[in-house]
Amino acid sequence: MSICSGAPFCPLFGWVHADGSWRSLLLDGEHGEQRLNSLQELQLLEIMCNYFQEQSKDSVRQIIFSTLFSPQGNKADDSRMALLGKLVSMAVAVCRVPVLECAAFWLQRTPAVYCVRLARALVDDYCNLVPGSIQTLKQIFSASPRFCCQFITAVTALYDLSSDDLIPPSDLLELIVSWIFEDPRLILITFLNTPIAANLPIGFLELTPLTGLICWCVKAPLAYKRKKKASLSNGQPPTKIAKDSTEGDDGDCHQLYSKLHLSVLQVLMMLQGHLTEKNLYGRLGLIPFDHVVPLVEEINRLSDELNPLNASEEIELALDRLAQALQVAMASGALLCTRDDLRTVCSRLPHNKYPDSWYRDITSNKKFFSLAATYRGSIVGMIVAEIKSRTKVHKEDGDILASNFPLDTQVAYILSLGVVKEFRKHGIGSLLLESLKDHISTTAQDHCKAIYLHVLTTNNTAINFYENRDFKQHHYLPYYYSIRGVLKDGFTYVLYINGGHPPWTILYPLSSASFPAVHAKQTPDHVWS
Repeated sequence: MSICSGAPFCPLFGWVHADGSWRSLLLDGEHGEQRLNSLQELQLLEIMCNYFQEQSKDSVRQIIFSTLFSPQGNKADDSRMALLGKLVSMAVAVCRVPVLECAAFWLQRTPAVYCVRLARALVDDYCNLVPGSIQTLKQIFSASPRFCCQFITAVTALYDLSSDDLIPPSDLLELIVSWIFEDPRLILITFLNTPIAANLPIGFLELTPLTGLICWCVKAPLAYKRKKKASLSNGQPPTKIAKDSTEGDDGDCHQLYSKLHLSVLQVLMMLQGHLTEKNLYGRLGLIPFDHVVPLVEEINRLSDELNPLNASEEIELALDRLAQALQVAMASGALLCTRDDLRTVCSRLPHNKYPDSWYRDITSNKKFFSLAATYRGSIVGMIVAEIKSRTKVHKEDGDILASNFPLDTQVAYILSLGVVKEFRKHGIGSLLLESLKDHISTTAQDHCKAIYLHVLTTNNTAINFYENRDFKQHHYLPYYYSIRGVLKDGFTYVLYINGGHPPWTILYPLSSASFPAVHAKQTPDHVWS
């Protein structure tokens, strides 16, 4: 075995060769040498861990690590990847941060197919082989956030929910959601700490796990419904105990995906500022439009596998999550595409329900207000509103404010206000709404004169909620919504604040009591995340 004169030298490993082999590490039998036995391999892994731990220079560690484990396209790649999986698994077990940081660097610069293999090895070790060992993996969050970010990206590439075998294990899902919920900025660590060009290399992991996480949240309702359908059609009906256990596990997973979806929306809302700081706003799409197309196709495929009559709620939830993700992603600059491109892709969705105004809205630059309500560490409610100029109001609602208000007068449009079903009727929705009113009733925001929203005429629960909080019906909108191919009527509801009022009529201002001033209420800080 000849020594490459330009190869780096490591006092513990010997000379490292350009072809991926080295004198002291005998990973394969290409040159007639025997493989390491289990004891020798364990000793070698310990030597490696200690070397990377003791090496003080990051650049040297990364060069050695990359030289040892970068795929070379030869027979040694399988042995090299197997050893890498064991090394990183050991580093997780004993919390060797330098090894984890090197692995994070490696995951950024290695083709995705190899990154997925490393992710699979770690999932096998900590989710499948030893029950309860997931807690060891969970603890590295504070030690190496960069590795956790790259690991999540690789895991979302590994588990794409395209089949029942590719649904992430519940322990792994809970781990990832707990990491992201503790600090949503974890998703952006690689992006924030890496010099980035406008064009990313093809065939490597995404710069953030955002695309994969959105796919998880959108496809999960349909994938779990398909899984449940398959378990019921295997010939034997499940026992009551097995059925209750399965439904309980699936229910926990559905809550985790809801929590994950809200966290992803929060991260998307942060992105515009970060993209602007890096001079990448409008130049770099962290959610490639090319990935939206296969996601829509996958939704169609999953919907076709299910009976729409028995899966209407799951299809509706998947479409709602997709709409919310696309809307916030386009507003923040994370998704770059034209309105026509988006309309063309979304027209393929089952029971396409998005009205023309939706495509118009999401291609506008928005200023968002968002807030989540939490209970014991879990998100149980969220409000998202757009604060915009009165000139940007929907055409059908152009007369919300009287014409004497300046053109730069602002209004707030509630895009979404929701509370987890189990936590409704506890005042959470009211607190979220009051917080929005507090925000736009301050001195800095007193140029905002109205809050408005759209609601289905048949949604009596929402209508009663808003009417009980002094919102007034402003317009009746026939055929405003298209839901599962059926046209539905809607209402516009408005609450006037900060001296705002509708156009003058015979009844106004004599009926001004119908439009009370809003007085901010104090809400307990501990309610909000």
